[in-house]
Amino acid sequence: MSLTGRLHRLKGDDDIERDVRAELNAEQKGTDRRLVRVTVDCGVVYLTGSASSYAQKWAIERAAARVVGVKDL
Repeated sequence: MSLTGRLHRLKGDDDIERDVRAELNAEQKGTDRRLVRVTVDCGVVYLTGSASSYAQKWAIERAAARVVGVKDL
């Protein structure tokens, strides 16, 4: 098993949520970050809220998917 695979098992939901929020903050400069709620259950990220455009929605989803440990959105 690769080191990356080991990291997936070591990251808890709280760690993943923190990292997703950090990634969203970096991605969403100039937008209201409070409009997107992040919850994580067993590595699956749930994003709820609103985006101002389809492009912003897609950017939010891509940012969350980049985080190590995210199994699904």
